[in-house]
Amino acid sequence: MRISFSRRYSSSAFSKKQTIFGLVVAILLSQGSVCAEEVKVIAKPVSKGILAFTYLKEGKGDIYAIDFSKGEAFEIAKSDSYDEYPSVSPDGKKVAFYSDRSGDREIFVSSIDSKSVSQITSSKGADEDPDWSPDGKKIVFSSARSGGQNLFLMESDGTDVRELTRGSKRNTVPRFSPDGKKIVYSTDANWPGWDVMEFDLGKKASKALTWGLRTNCRGSYSHDGKRLVYSYGAGKDIDLYIMESDGNGAVQLTDRPGKEYDGVWVSGDKGVFFAGELSRGKGDYQIFYRDFATGRVTQVTESAGATRYLSFHD
Repeated sequence: MRISFSRRYSSSAFSKKQTIFGLVVAILLSQGSVCAEEVKVIAKPVSKGILAFTYLKEGKGDIYAIDFSKGEAFEIAKSDSYDEYPSVSPDGKKVAFYSDRSGDREIFVSSIDSKSVSQITSSKGADEDPDWSPDGKKIVFSSARSGGQNLFLMESDGTDVRELTRGSKRNTVPRFSPDGKKIVYSTDANWPGWDVMEFDLGKKASKALTWGLRTNCRGSYSHDGKRLVYSYGAGKDIDLYIMESDGNGAVQLTDRPGKEYDGVWVSGDKGVFFAGELSRGKGDYQIFYRDFATGRVTQVTESAGATRYLSFHD
């Protein structure tokens, strides 16, 4: 095929422009594909829902989510700091998380489409681990503002902050019950070992659901409020367990090499997502799904970094 050039451009000049244009396109496509492939979704165990998580890589954390209706991962909050522990609001439109982007660890809220991000706490001492109340009006979080690490409750805009627990130990990772009357959390108050505790908002009192020398932590209520998924073990081997909401009837759920954390329930309590190591002791966490009907464990994500701290909304 013969190509004719106008008198304005020589074939040499056109060739140079074509080469430059090709390089620019290649660079842009390369950058886009890297972003798209940062976290790859390799399985869709549910047909819908948003699963938010922290993507950890190269000494920083970013907030990502998977839209299972599309089978794609997308960014919600990204900065040069640590953005961690996302919690999806009950209406699915917002994500609360903590970040040290303003210097200290504070609680932030982002729209799910990343168009707006606001800081809602500002205190001396780390504010971490936010979780929305079922009606979306309040957020519970852990904070070192009064010494130790204790639980605090506030309005979803950051106002009317009040302390729930008090002590010099660590009370962390609070999660609301489906009826909004109780909060399950992890504590090292009875060290050695971590325990799962439950705070009754009406009685303003805590009780232990687990105890012992090993780790019991990161509890999360089922949608019907009758059960809790949590992590139990010691050293490099931590597995998921399920117990009744009163602390009885513990049953082992996973038996993989390494650690499993951050269990969250799907609609109908048909299964749980969790973060698990690919290699024992390596910290190379990816997202998995445990189906209750089949007992099958399926790997959901594949990434160069680690995926942790899950929150699911359907």
